[in-house]
Amino acid sequence: MPVGGWIGSRVQMVDWEPNPAPNTLWRVKWSSPIFDLRPDLGALSENRSNVNRSGVPMWRAGGQNVAAQLFVQIAGITDFRGFQVVSQEEAHVADVTQVLTITAPQDVTDNFTSRGDSSIVTYSPFGDGYPLRYWRLRLIFNILTDQGFPLPPARPPTFVLQAALY
Repeated sequence: MPVGGWIGSRVQMVDWEPNPAPNTLWRVKWSSPIFDLRPDLGALSENRSNVNRSGVPMWRAGGQNVAAQLFVQIAGITDFRGFQVVSQEEAHVADVTQVLTITAPQDVTDNFTSRGDSSIVTYSPFGDGYPLRYWRLRLIFNILTDQGFPLPPARPPTFVLQAALY
């Protein structure tokens, strides 16, 4: 059986978008790939029209993928003035082409601002330890206005993000 894990590459978060929304000076986004948390189900799908699209298979004992977690680590941020992190999950029970948002945006800033050399936050796929088939996490990093961040043209910090699911 293949190993049930995915290690993402180190991503330098540098593509900050200026003034993307009211009260937001800068924004940069990251998302995991779509994970197939039940690859043992093989070709079972309601949608047979797009057989070329698939998720990253996550094999586990007996195909159950029990208790897999996505670990997200960021490093390189020392100034948290105005820093905000918002997470949102996407999923579908059976069809990779139908993955949609399943959670409202959640402010998870406190989890990322540990003030250490880096921060690690874990996410568990939807399903209380017995996940549904397809799942993805999206993160939005914002620098908010009126929070002490130096006014433009100062650029937000470059930081490194790496994630792994196992």
